[in-house]
Amino acid sequence: GGFDVNKAAKFILWKFTQVNRARLNIYPHLTQATDTSNIRLVFAAVKVTILQ
Repeated sequence: GGFDVNKAAKFILWKFTQVNRARLNIYPHLTQATDTSNIRLVFAAVKVTILQ
């Protein structure tokens, strides 16, 4: 993939799906760690999903 962020993200998602033998739902979300407000939003959404 080189420096192509989208190709890298697709590859990582593909790797997750390859090891997902239980066929659990995967909710991918691409963000930048330096975007702290978006990181807070992502972690809040993950927390809600886990607690359900």
